[in-house]
Amino acid sequence: MKAVILCGGVGSRLRPLTEITPKPLIKLLNMPILEMIISRLEEADIRDVYLSLGYKAQDIIDFCERKHFDVDFHYCIEDKPLGTAGGVKKCISKDDDTILVLSGDNIFDIDLHAAQKYHTLSSVDVTVVGVKVKDPREYGVIITDDEQNILSFQEKPTWENAASNLINTGIYFLNGSVLDLIPVDTPYDFSYQLFPKLIKEKRSFMCFQAQGFWGDVGEFETYLTLSSELLHRNGISFPYAGTLYTEDCSDDKGNTIIAPC
Repeated sequence: MKAVILCGGVGSRLRPLTEITPKPLIKLLNMPILEMIISRLEEADIRDVYLSLGYKAQDIIDFCERKHFDVDFHYCIEDKPLGTAGGVKKCISKDDDTILVLSGDNIFDIDLHAAQKYHTLSSVDVTVVGVKVKDPREYGVIITDDEQNILSFQEKPTWENAASNLINTGIYFLNGSVLDLIPVDTPYDFSYQLFPKLIKEKRSFMCFQAQGFWGDVGEFETYLTLSSELLHRNGISFPYAGTLYTEDCSDDKGNTIIAPC
């Protein structure tokens, strides 16, 4: 199985951080987001990794080469923004294998093996990994039937109108044949173009309801909230760099460190 990580966005909602650092290299628990994602792929024995790049592409390439990950990288640089599905198409134009798509600004501890098994056994064209959240208002809500076939989506619903709290994580499993539905060298999006096309044409399209933690780094508020949530998990399930303080203490200069830190 091949994995494509979408890393091409400018990250305008995280400025000024992204004026210097591309969003996939922004740190959580002192660890770049991209490093967290690649560690999940290594755990799942996925070694064939494509990076869809645009903004500050060379910074991301330099980081990957410097870290010496246990994966084989393929770098695909967009001359113009191609959208989420268009970026995947540029990386892998045609394939008979399953393709895993990930977003370069999400972190998770979802079991990718279980999700892949579900996709394979279901024999569907596309599987969207979903998780249940407390507040669905900032996400795309997935609407399914009782057998988990995807019927439609709600984009950032109000509390009153939200059909459920099952949201789209941006983690997708695609059969290679689905690539034929994505135009070449053309801006094309999963949520706004490809997925409605799958529903309209009644293609096999299902949701895998995953267990585990998932978080999105979209803007400052979510970045700070996610940082706090990870700290309060005391490093459980996620790698970190440096020293994690789980209890209040003082350093050798008498400074107070307030946990979690």
